[in-house]
Parts: sequence; C-alpha cells; structure tokens
Amino acid sequence: MLTVDGRKVVVMGFGESEDPMPDRTQYTRFRVFAGECQKCRCPGRKLLPSGPELILVCDACGDFQATSLHADDLPEITYVYWCNSSYFATDDVVLSAEDEKKIEELVAEADDYEPPHWAVMIVGGRCSSSDMCQRLKCPYLKKSQ
Repeated sequence: MLTVDGRKVVVMGFGESEDPMPDRTQYTRFRVFAGECQKCRCPGRKLLPSGPELILVCDACGDFQATSLHADDLPEITYVYWCNSSYFATDDVVLSAEDEKKIEELVAEADDYEPPHWAVMIVGGRCSSSDMCQRLKCPYLKKSQ
C-alpha cells in the first residue's frame, strides 16, 4: 500500500488501468492517470480546473470528461500526463537536408509510427519538465524561482 506522510494514497485511472510511470516516487495524496480521448483517440488529456471541479480535457479535440476530483484537491494530486506538445531548445536545431530526408524516409517506412509523446508527471499543477520545456502557453509550465 502506498502512503504519503502516513496517509493512504488514492490511485485513480480514467480509461487506463495501469500507471505509465509506476517507478516514480509519489509525493501527494492522489495519483491520477488517464487513457486516450474516447472521442478522437488522442493520448494527451489535461487535468484542469473547471469551476469547482477538475475535468480531463483532450489536447486535440477539446472533448472533456468529468472526474470526481475537486479543484481544491489540485495541490495534492500527482497527474501522469501523456504530453505531446513539449518544446525544448534542441527543437530549434536545424538539420541538414540529408539528415532530414533520412528521417522522413524512416518515418514513411514505419507501419505504426505515431507522433512522439511521453509521460510526464504533473505534481500540484507543475510539470516535472517545467525547467526545460519552453511551451510557454502550457498550463502546467511553472518555472522554479
């Protein structure tokens, strides 16, 4: 049983039965993760306040799903989020035409290629990649002081 400061951790999955980052330390009372959008199959859904509640909002189509969580719970929530909109300084590196062509050929040959996305942890509303990511409009981007 997971505990944080002697309190039992509440684990909640929405459309996903397994935590994509089970090896990461738990620091909050709630651990939440969600599967893909039921409407468009996008893997990334943000957990965001909507009035007094927290809802899951799809990155791609904007569809939303209610949760049983309250906006006041946000500081006590670790949310494992499938991010597909990060932006790092290395993303501005310009590839040579030859390298770009090779990458495009590899992608075209792959049968099951999908755009990259990866799990990140949102702890109390702050993304674990905040100090490196430069996607300034992300609601989870909070730089350390």
